[in-house]
Amino acid sequence: MTDTTDNTPFAEFMDDYYAESDEHLSLIRGNLIALETALQKGDRDHATIENDLLRSFHTIKGLSAMVDLKPAEILAHHTETHLKRLSQDQMPLTQAGLGALVQATRLMESIISARRKADPLPDIAASVRNLESQFNGEPTTERKPETTLEPFSEIPEEKPAKTAVPSETVDQPIWQFTFVPKKELSLKGIDINHIRLRLEKIGAILQATPVSSADGKVFFQFKVATDRDAKTFEPWSGDGLSWKRYKTPGPEKTLSEPPPPKEPGGTAASEQDSEDPETMLSATPTNMVRVDLNRLDNLMKQLGDLVISRSRLENRITRMEKTLPPADYDMLQETHMAMERQIRDLREGVMHLRLVPMGDTFTRMQFVVKDLARRSGKKVHLEIMGKETEIDKFLVERMMDPLLHMVRNALTHGLESEAERENLGKPPEGKITLRASTEGDAVIVEVGDDGRGIDAEAVADRARELGLLEKGEPLDTAKLLQIISLPAFSTQAKADMGSGRGIGMSVAAGAIRDLGGVMTLNTNPGEGSNFRIRLPLTLAIVDAFIVEVGNNTFAVPQPSIREVVDFQDESVTRMENNELLSYRGGVLPLLRLSKLFGIEQNHSRVALVIGEGTQAAGIAVDRVMSKREIVLRTLDDPMVMTPGIAGATELGDGRVVMILEPRKLVENAGDHFKRR
Repeated sequence: MTDTTDNTPFAEFMDDYYAESDEHLSLIRGNLIALETALQKGDRDHATIENDLLRSFHTIKGLSAMVDLKPAEILAHHTETHLKRLSQDQMPLTQAGLGALVQATRLMESIISARRKADPLPDIAASVRNLESQFNGEPTTERKPETTLEPFSEIPEEKPAKTAVPSETVDQPIWQFTFVPKKELSLKGIDINHIRLRLEKIGAILQATPVSSADGKVFFQFKVATDRDAKTFEPWSGDGLSWKRYKTPGPEKTLSEPPPPKEPGGTAASEQDSEDPETMLSATPTNMVRVDLNRLDNLMKQLGDLVISRSRLENRITRMEKTLPPADYDMLQETHMAMERQIRDLREGVMHLRLVPMGDTFTRMQFVVKDLARRSGKKVHLEIMGKETEIDKFLVERMMDPLLHMVRNALTHGLESEAERENLGKPPEGKITLRASTEGDAVIVEVGDDGRGIDAEAVADRARELGLLEKGEPLDTAKLLQIISLPAFSTQAKADMGSGRGIGMSVAAGAIRDLGGVMTLNTNPGEGSNFRIRLPLTLAIVDAFIVEVGNNTFAVPQPSIREVVDFQDESVTRMENNELLSYRGGVLPLLRLSKLFGIEQNHSRVALVIGEGTQAAGIAVDRVMSKREIVLRTLDDPMVMTPGIAGATELGDGRVVMILEPRKLVENAGDHFKRR
């Protein structure tokens, strides 16, 4: 029986790695087919190459580095280089080149599948040579060019290993052996594989299961059918093994899983622990239940429908105030208020079911830092703070890519070498900080370093070369962040395994925007940089302000609003086509929704203040009507999708209103004002 147990230090993250890699490989296969179609038509699909294929391979490279799967990482790097050359027109897209990409993708699937099955990893040398030969113009005999993408193979679905013999049909006593690995045992050659071979010699292994104890330690349980007695096992007592009688031949009984061992050793747990299985049913109670995330998603949708129904009920009750006797109306209103509190409590309860700590995500970054530090020769310490901070599972999964890219950039671009740091009077070991905290209805995630800081002059020079910055135009922190987050922007002349392609920050910034988050930057030359990301706790049901502009009604999520202020015309300064609002001793760019959406203007006297520092702005509306819970319904139809519109929601009176996304409104209103 093959042992597929992954005993590497990254085993706890492998399931997530396989799932994320499968997702990206699926995207790659679809885009390669689209690329073949474009090639047959004689055109070049640059968007597919740059935005999909390139990013997918870049992400797989980072994920593979995180779990130390070297062949996949190196192959992804070379494939990424090939795609970059195509996107920069350094080489033509040919059928042979497309075949090389197909071959590399198939090999990537094989590598990941082999790691999943604990099989030997395939050799990547031939595929790498094939990719390089396309650029050098050299013929390759390693593999004929692909003419079709139809034979694309899917990674086989993994199925749980079956036991060698069903335990209910075994006519021999069944013993449960527990092995707890220790460093001193490993030095003597006694590891999980050694124990497995030893047990196979005395009988048939019916089941092998890795188990995690309450204190985080991992041990292994084996159920073995054997006719040997306990005296046979006595010499093994010092090898990390303990044992007990699990089942004897006879009528079948329902057995519970035996409790984890306290400490292995000797025969004390053998005969004396063979009590009647019926008495073991309540010996190991647990308060943990695993729930499929899709079920929680459905529950959240049902809760959203309940919120909408409560809003409708509230609207009906308001209309009945003049038709009901005061006593009846007051009782109905009291019942409705109690229902509102109960639904809010239910909403918070469901949200807490979806919350997971950021610690797991932060811990994965340790492997990224360790790997990059080894390659670069830099000494790096990763400081993690706020591991217990919780965030929606949906958001956590989608924050993995941004954090991965930002940590890689911090180490590659931010931290100096050991010699440089010593010359500057800094400690030889650089520091990268990951910090999470809560702030109202939002989660704050920060990625910082104590390195050289961002060279604003170098960024400005490179931006002017690319036409992204006018000559003489100032480069403030907000503009700096905007430029380094642009696709393909990099000040690094040559790409390496860590960075240099200008993809990382673009991927990070895009993902954060898609999650409704806001990123700010604080950087000081010689002292380091700090990226601050503000994310909503959840995206499904939020508190929102209902505002009016003219005869139009909009919903604005409360977490995106910092403050609501009243203003008069005298506090507004007009400069060309721009308006500036006096605010707390300074000024804010003022954006009028009426002007942006072409709505007949009444008298806007209220400003919704969003953003922080140099990214702050005010959005002018006529009035704020109320604050209420709303259910976010995304808009999937391209005909109605508009920048700055996050979705739609239904109010209690049956109206459907648009949900605004203030930060994107401001970003897309550059023609209306400029910061002074």
